[in-house]
Amino acid sequence: MRYLLLTLFALCCSFAIPKDCCASCVYENSCKDNSISFRSAYFYPTGKLERKIYNSPIFDIELEGFYSLSHKWGLYLNVAYLEKNGRSDGLNLKTKMRMAPINFGIEYIYGLTDKVSFYVGVGPSLNFISLHDNNPIGKKHTKKCCVGASTKSGFYYDLSNNFFADLFVDYLYIPAGFKNTSNVGGLRAGIGFGLKL
Repeated sequence: MRYLLLTLFALCCSFAIPKDCCASCVYENSCKDNSISFRSAYFYPTGKLERKIYNSPIFDIELEGFYSLSHKWGLYLNVAYLEKNGRSDGLNLKTKMRMAPINFGIEYIYGLTDKVSFYVGVGPSLNFISLHDNNPIGKKHTKKCCVGASTKSGFYYDLSNNFFADLFVDYLYIPAGFKNTSNVGGLRAGIGFGLKL
């Protein structure tokens, strides 16, 4: 997992090769150049069982690279990681969930003012999930890799010529196919800060 995350970090960095913003932008400063950003979010699971087991807030971290295709369109690649302890349903045994979604997709950006832009994006996701249960009877470790989908939306705010803030809401669909639940994805809402390259 460590080597995978290091490789993806390198990909995110190389994905954001410096490139000038398109000169035909309506709001030139609202163009999103190639960039790299760090984002953190509150994760709200879709499944009732996950919310019951991991009933306290779940936060994740994410690294994202963005490649500008034009002043309105671009490609993104991001890697997130979350880890949460909880108590299993029924036996009340300790359990831990680790999840690392990798999302790739296309993003549309619409400039609202010279500093604020609205964006939406969609694409597939590759998800690595690990569950660890402190159960002396059943299986203790469960690992899965599955393909899902992600959507993203939010607002970019230019803090300066080189830095921007990102206020976002994403949705992850992760069909892991566990016994008691089919979707371990959910909503993510948070804030990020990025560097234009």
